[in-house]
Amino acid sequence: MEWELLNQLKAACKGAIAKADQESNKYLPLWMHMADTAGIMIKLYEHRVSDQEKEFFIQQGVDGDRLCRLFALCGMLHDLGKETCVFQSMLLEKLKGYAGFQGHTLPYKRFGVSDYLHHSRSSQLILVSLGFPEAFASVLGGHHGRSQDALTGEPIQKAKETISQYPVAMYGSLQEKEFWQDAWKEIVETVCRICGISRSEIPDLSLNAWLLLSGILVEADWISSNTDYFPLIPVSENPGEDIYPDRIEKGWNDLALTNAWHKHGAEMSCEVFKGMFGFSPNPVQAELIQIVTSCSDPGILVIEAQMGVGKTEASLAAADVYADKRGSGGIYFGLPTQATSNGLFPRFEEWAAEESKGGKQSLKLAHGMAAFNEKYRKIPHGTARLNEDEKNDESSLIVHDWMQGRKVGMMSDFVVGTVDQGLMTALNQRHVMLRHAGIAGKTVIIDEVHAYDAYMNMYLERMLEWLGSYHAPVILLSATLPQSRRINLILAYQRGRFGKKYQEEGNPGWTTAAGYPLLTWTDGKEIDCRSLILEGKGQKVTIIKEKILSTEDEEQKIYSILEEQLADGGVAGIIVNTVKKAQELAHYLQKALPGWQIIPFHSRFTSLGRAKVEKEVLSLAGKGTAESRQKIRDRLVIVGTQVIEQSLDVDFDLMITELSPMDLLLQRIGRLHRHKDRVRPKDLEEPVCHVLIPGDKKTDRSVSAVYSDWLQYQTEKHLPQSIDIPEDIPRLVNAVYKDADESDQLQEEQDKYHNYLNEEKGKEDKAEIAILAPPYKKLRVDHGINGLKISNAKTSEERGLATVRDIKPSVSCILLKREKAGAFRPVDDEHMLLKSDQKLSFREVQTLLKEVISLPISIPYEAAETELEQTTKNRFPLWMDNPVMKDRLILVLNEKGDAELAGFNLHYSTEFGLESRKIR
Repeated sequence: MEWELLNQLKAACKGAIAKADQESNKYLPLWMHMADTAGIMIKLYEHRVSDQEKEFFIQQGVDGDRLCRLFALCGMLHDLGKETCVFQSMLLEKLKGYAGFQGHTLPYKRFGVSDYLHHSRSSQLILVSLGFPEAFASVLGGHHGRSQDALTGEPIQKAKETISQYPVAMYGSLQEKEFWQDAWKEIVETVCRICGISRSEIPDLSLNAWLLLSGILVEADWISSNTDYFPLIPVSENPGEDIYPDRIEKGWNDLALTNAWHKHGAEMSCEVFKGMFGFSPNPVQAELIQIVTSCSDPGILVIEAQMGVGKTEASLAAADVYADKRGSGGIYFGLPTQATSNGLFPRFEEWAAEESKGGKQSLKLAHGMAAFNEKYRKIPHGTARLNEDEKNDESSLIVHDWMQGRKVGMMSDFVVGTVDQGLMTALNQRHVMLRHAGIAGKTVIIDEVHAYDAYMNMYLERMLEWLGSYHAPVILLSATLPQSRRINLILAYQRGRFGKKYQEEGNPGWTTAAGYPLLTWTDGKEIDCRSLILEGKGQKVTIIKEKILSTEDEEQKIYSILEEQLADGGVAGIIVNTVKKAQELAHYLQKALPGWQIIPFHSRFTSLGRAKVEKEVLSLAGKGTAESRQKIRDRLVIVGTQVIEQSLDVDFDLMITELSPMDLLLQRIGRLHRHKDRVRPKDLEEPVCHVLIPGDKKTDRSVSAVYSDWLQYQTEKHLPQSIDIPEDIPRLVNAVYKDADESDQLQEEQDKYHNYLNEEKGKEDKAEIAILAPPYKKLRVDHGINGLKISNAKTSEERGLATVRDIKPSVSCILLKREKAGAFRPVDDEHMLLKSDQKLSFREVQTLLKEVISLPISIPYEAAETELEQTTKNRFPLWMDNPVMKDRLILVLNEKGDAELAGFNLHYSTEFGLESRKIR
């Protein structure tokens, strides 16, 4: 960077300004913001862009020096569109006493809707009109998070024609046209000299490269626009080029981001693995180490192994190797739920801390309730300079202040959180390029990939296509993955890596491999697989099918099983398919089995309430200590929903479960006799699972709303009297999910199967509405990111998360209990008394945010939201002045925990959670 030429840029800008604050009467000259952003782009390239990303660019024929100059050029030209009449007229009206602008402006109210042109679009049009490639200009045009309209026809001519359609916005009047056009040309020529790159030296990059570059530019612009690091200046001041590059150095040092992570330490081996995790690798883990260390061009790896075999440690060891080979700058570990994310977090943090020794790296727990995770809250929050003067500081991990925003959280070096944070890289949503910049340089691990339906799988496959296009290593984990899903996921990655017409190479048997455990991986274009044989004895689980004729019959059968099987003690896990059923069953069992401990566990508790129940369940039915596992537990029954199969490391002596698709049923069975060294009651020494099967569809209509009738039918059909774990897992899963032979089907079977196919196709079609185009889509390369047509809709984070999961909208609100006039208590805190006529303290706000709950989707969304908005506004106007509480809704219960809302009676208790019944 030729910083000494900034005086020429200052002159070329003719006194134009980039930012103005009316209240303080401070401003920032355009040339300074251009220099700030260019400087940050260089800093990001030098310190934050991973070797993996740099190599990705270099493989397209761009050497490191030219790439750095390209970064600077993007930063310095991104706001060229502010050198227009409409933008200067808008800002200059805010300042008093500024006379530095050399051009003419108009009263801002003179500009109507038809005269307005956003400065990001103006930047693109001006650059193309001056001969810059549209693909390059599209990056600058997208720096506010959306793409611009592609220029059809000859781009230079089209850009000039479009500019001519907005003469008032661009020039003010045609008499001023020459002034503005001369300024644009002079600015661009000066910037090219400063950055040391001409327009003819701008490389021809691929679509994904332009998108990645645009994401990095968005980040740089956000940093350089933050006045904490790059302050505005008084109108009376007119600094010169001599303040650079010191201004950039100070801003960067104040921001104090961590440097991109670089894998360090010895090459992975069984000995290194033992030092990393404290135990020697088992056969699956040892075989995996051998495979990944011998891989020369890592791509995607799928680990299929039963529950409890150590897939998490295996994946982290593989990530360690892949990150070293690729030069990854971090790790993203995606899991199905907040509970699974919280469960993994302690192990992930410990591993990340070990990987960060000798420096500082940033860590992020990425889900909506992360702020309430006690272990996460204890990690130092701040910047990379935190405690730098304390000689005894041994903390290698920080939660960086800058990374706390939801859209930039994925920029942290180590990220563990819900999978939807990753899936949103495949969502056509504003600022999607920022998410790509956060994940393209990482090694990515996704757990429990069997847990996603056809809708979410569309986003998962598109995410894999984009990760493949960036050459980012990916590791997928599953205990019960259908063969067809494994094939689709691997081919999605390879399509992204090598193009839509990719032809598979390597071991031709990988598509039909049915061994278990099974490792499947790519090495460049080649795909290979290896079946493993585990040492030791597996587990034979006896399956007892129980036909259910009615809800009453189901309750009676469960009661009889428990009374007989737990007569001498033990723990039973009961998993049903809906929250309502879990609550009703828990009520019934408490009355039928007095003196027994019955604990409901489901998703309809407040955040704090669920954390308390989860802690209790783990203390009573979790792994515990070696000593505690030698004692028989006394007649404990956990009545739960799918949250048990997905989240908790619990061990049941006996399991009772409603029928669910085979892969999920096997996940549930994985909680049966999970800990092998536990002492059990004599009658429960062998694992037995009772599967409750509806006698007909009318028995429980709610099941059809949760799971496909076809998958339920197939599971019942193929469910044997005993299951050998793990040998039978792939055979049973594939039997349910394989394509059906309709020639052997009865009409009723054909109807179920066709309905299933139509449902799957409907989910895929629905996903296509908001999904980002693939990286190999046939677009004119010279359109750059404009060809992706990135949405300009300002959707919320919550809406984006709901979109990638296909979640029906439900109202989230804070639960309070009314005590007396104007006084309220949080439902989970009997000691805190809040008054509506008093402002909330920080501690009180934190407590209230832990009392958030999602209402059942059976409650009409709009009616409930409207009613709660009105009551919240009327009852708590003072609380709503708090910025954290501004958009929150509050549901007030009476002293007994009851309320009416949108035609439903609601009751909340810390024992059963939120129960609802429609008012007849």
